[in-house]
Amino acid sequence: MKQIWRGNSWKREETILKIKLWRLKRKKKMIIREIAGIQKLQAGGGGHILFVGQTGTGKTLAVERTQEEEHKTGKLMVIIENAKSNLESGFCNLTLQERYKYHLDKLKFQGETPQKKDIKIYHLNNNIPTYKKIPETKIWTMNIKHIDRLLTSYLFEESSESSSISILNTAIERLKDNEGFFDLFMKLKKGDIKAEKDLFSLESKASSINFNTILNYLSRFRDQAILMPNNYEKNLDIVKELGEQKPYHIFSNRYIADSKVRDLATLYLLNEIRKAKAQGLIKREIVIVLDELKTLAPNNPLFNHQKILSKLLTEILSVCRSLGITIIGATQLYGEIDSGVRQSFSEVLLGRTTALSELKEISSIVGFDYSMRQMIMELEFNQFTFLSQEYNRMGTWHFHLPRHAHAERNLVFDRLFEKEYPDKMKNYKDEVKDIMSNFKMQEERVRGSL
Repeated sequence: MKQIWRGNSWKREETILKIKLWRLKRKKKMIIREIAGIQKLQAGGGGHILFVGQTGTGKTLAVERTQEEEHKTGKLMVIIENAKSNLESGFCNLTLQERYKYHLDKLKFQGETPQKKDIKIYHLNNNIPTYKKIPETKIWTMNIKHIDRLLTSYLFEESSESSSISILNTAIERLKDNEGFFDLFMKLKKGDIKAEKDLFSLESKASSINFNTILNYLSRFRDQAILMPNNYEKNLDIVKELGEQKPYHIFSNRYIADSKVRDLATLYLLNEIRKAKAQGLIKREIVIVLDELKTLAPNNPLFNHQKILSKLLTEILSVCRSLGITIIGATQLYGEIDSGVRQSFSEVLLGRTTALSELKEISSIVGFDYSMRQMIMELEFNQFTFLSQEYNRMGTWHFHLPRHAHAERNLVFDRLFEKEYPDKMKNYKDEVKDIMSNFKMQEERVRGSL
């Protein structure tokens, strides 16, 4: 506190930082402390956090520093890269070399030394390259019996309980542990069944209309070994995988070409984590980092499945908050995210933007005047204005850079990873082949029973 002269008397100036710091400590919402003359913001604990900033603002660096601070407290770190082909989250496992001179200099200024993070990479069994080696990856499949009401609503692009969805959910519940995708169609085709060469052309007297509707939405899985029986060894066991706190758990969708399957993978992961936490199977608190949100939940979606996905995401985000799961999201433009999804984030860190329409929309929501709008347009690199639903505007903060390496333009993760960890580059041709062989055996078994 410093003394300032006002008229004939001295008055004590209580700065915004100290007032808000006292409130934050009481609420245990955020932790702010000063290191080397820079405020360091540790977000989390009370609500979901959204970082907004155009390219070049340091948005990703701020997210990475935030997740680093959260990880230090003993929380599990799950990163879902939904859209990027370059595994940007994996750079934290690489050595911070001289090419990052500005980064190394900044760490010295922060009084910190470079540090690598352990990582575990996961990818759904879909379009995995078999012609080359890729960084060590855990290939996973979906447990067909875990396709619940939420996921079937997404697949059918409906929020209401239609007869087809009801029939499908019932059929999935009746599957035995060793029954999979093709057995599901047998459950759906009760009654007189003709034995024809193509299982998918079979006619059922009882429910041909419903069957054709279901087939239309599930046909994309016919030639992809994604939905597997309950007892299949490659099914994702989220409780087992998240049993390790030390590594960052990076779930990449970079090889998935079908946008609906890619979003299904993200939704499946969130749903698995939510259910495991609700059942008390995961004790630690969890932080989930969602890659560019505007691709996952756009405000003006092109496809119907994106509309229903946004509704389901809003529901999941609401439930996660009460389960000790914090979501950290990032986007270039606040207005490009679905309104329901963005309202699920109680804390917003707003970086520089020169998009006038974006400024107008944000200003109308939080009541920015001209000076505030001008300030946002002039924010510096790695500088953010902190907005909160509970505390209104909280001020402007500079973030420390993360202690690990960061993805830079023109740097390809796979090449750098191979150079630093040649023994961890693997070819998954045989593993992918084995999964597909098992899938085909299931089909042949069902055909043989006709």
